[in-house]
Amino acid sequence: MVNIRFSHLHVDEVRQSSGIFSGRNVQIGWRANGQQNQGFGQVTGQNNKMHDHIHTVVKPDPMKAPD
Repeated sequence: MVNIRFSHLHVDEVRQSSGIFSGRNVQIGWRANGQQNQGFGQVTGQNNKMHDHIHTVVKPDPMKAPD
């Protein structure tokens, strides 16, 4: 069993099918389907700079109809 402990947790927002749960639990009645592929993510903060980066996501989207 893996134990993860946070001394502080701050959540700005919870979107789409996300949730925050603590302890032993089962979420009954939750259904969601969707996919978001990101090759890089987000850069936040002050004075952050990104140079000459190339990112690729190689994963077919099973939910998307072929063109």
